[in-house]
Amino acid sequence: MPKIKILFLITLFLFSACSKETPQLTPLSSTAVILAFGDSLTFGTGATPVTNYPAALEKLISHPVINAGNPGEETSQSMPRLISELEKNHPQLVILFLGGNDLIRKRPDQTIKNNLSEMIKKIKSTGARVVLVAAPRFSLSFAIPDFYQELSDEFNIPLDTSLPSLEEQSKYKSDMIHLNQAGYAELAKNIAQLLEKSNAIPATTK
Repeated sequence: MPKIKILFLITLFLFSACSKETPQLTPLSSTAVILAFGDSLTFGTGATPVTNYPAALEKLISHPVINAGNPGEETSQSMPRLISELEKNHPQLVILFLGGNDLIRKRPDQTIKNNLSEMIKKIKSTGARVVLVAAPRFSLSFAIPDFYQELSDEFNIPLDTSLPSLEEQSKYKSDMIHLNQAGYAELAKNIAQLLEKSNAIPATTK
């Protein structure tokens, strides 16, 4: 195959990957509650209760954000707690941010994907929207497992992949894994921008 044609195909592939549109969500009502469901990175380990990412996100958008983070939790343990939080808070949108503890403990990718898939189905069965936040493999590369994008594609839900860029910068870290106040603020900003791009909220955040 001629080199020019190969270069053209590579360019086309890269352009297609970069231009992939953000899945769109039904706009949230003015009274909508958002549930931030996850582990220690949602709970805010490394920061204070008023500087974790759900608290920072709430300041950026015009909706209450409930912090349902449980440090150390794996996806296999989450369903009962998720059901309880859905029944208690009736959120219109759930930010699902799990899988990091599974990856640290080297659980099989397919098992993590299956568990997240069941949680997404449960959330959607209530009528709530879902935004997925990807956890990286906590190694030198901070690579994101393929199953997060696969779930985003399968369920047509927005996916935030910004955590690796924060984990790579010491100024945003409180320890080897957790963010600090500045890191959580950046994560909240990235998620707010994703909510705007997905049409869940108006494009008003800075």
